Amino acid sequence: MILSGWMASRISARFNAWSTAMVAGGLAVARLAHVVRHWEYSERDPLRAFAVWQGGFDWPWVLLVMAAASTCMLRDRRLIAWALAPVAVAAIVWNVAYHLKSRPPPCRPRR
Repeated sequence: MILSGWMASRISARFNAWSTAMVAGGLAVARLAHVVRHWEYSERDPLRAFAVWQGGFDWPWVLLVMAAASTCMLRDRRLIAWALAPVAVAAIVWNVAYHLKSRPPPCRPRR
C-alpha cells in the first residue's frame, strides 16, 4: 500500500484505486476460495465463512484479482508493468514472514 501510494503520487493517480481493489478484492477472493475448498467446515454453519480471524486464505487466487484489476483499472502496459513492483515486494515480504513464522523451534542440547 505504501509503495502504490508513492506510485500514485509520482506515476499515475490510477494506482490509488488499483491498490484498494487489490487489497479488498484479494482478501475477498482468497477467503472465498478457501471456504469453497473446505466447504465441509462451513456447510452446517455458513456464517462461519465470515470468521476471517481464524485464518484460511488461498492466496494463489489473488493472481486473478491482480490480472483483472490491472487490466481494467490501469489499461496501459507501462502502468501494468509498474504494478508488478508492489506486487513483487508484497510477495517477497509475505514469503519471508511466512517462512520465519513456520520455522520449527530450535533444538536444545542434551545434558
